[in-house]
Amino acid sequence: LAVGDAAFQKKCLGKMGEVAREGRTVLFVSHNMGAIRQLCQKGILLRNGFLEQYGNVSNVIDSYLHDNIDVSNNVTFKDDNLNYPIFIKSAAILNERNEPSMFFQMGEGMKFRVTLQRRDKVVPEVLAINIKTSEGELISNIHSQDANFTFGSSVEDETIDVVINEISYYPDKYYVTLVLKTPDQRFIKKHDCLMFEVTQNRKLTERRLITAHGRYFVKSSWSHFQEEEP
Repeated sequence: LAVGDAAFQKKCLGKMGEVAREGRTVLFVSHNMGAIRQLCQKGILLRNGFLEQYGNVSNVIDSYLHDNIDVSNNVTFKDDNLNYPIFIKSAAILNERNEPSMFFQMGEGMKFRVTLQRRDKVVPEVLAINIKTSEGELISNIHSQDANFTFGSSVEDETIDVVINEISYYPDKYYVTLVLKTPDQRFIKKHDCLMFEVTQNRKLTERRLITAHGRYFVKSSWSHFQEEEP
């Protein structure tokens, strides 16, 4: 599945689902939490070769994600590569009151604050903020080039605010990876370093929103079509 194209993956997943419905057992091993949740009823969690948990697949997935992703809404990074002229010093998620927060309602604003530290007068090419769902699906790539952002070049800390005016993600937990591309074409990545949770806002809709039905809430206006009088 990992090396196949989309059509091949769809065919394989369909075949596994068909075999399972016939009453046969399929052992499906994957890092794709969405596919596991969709195909399986029972899950097995192994740690260091030993069985740690067996049971309802959603419960097992939640345990795996909770134990293997250590994140917060505010983090300072260790400078672990002294050869790089620039690195990501810290990152935080802020609410509309400029307070660190992990919890947001749909429709609220949020802000990512990223601080870069330099050893030389270098200008990074790109800063990207990748956002994944609780099941590991990448759904957003917020990119400095899309905003025509210009980085500074002085040998000082540079703090950058990236604002989302209105959160449209469905209720879920979301994990943030930061990617900094340096002038010498190196990539500095901080995987799953931040986390935030979105809850439903009943002012937007009374309908219960679940990620099985979509990832983004889109406001729309509905009316009956009426032909204009000639």
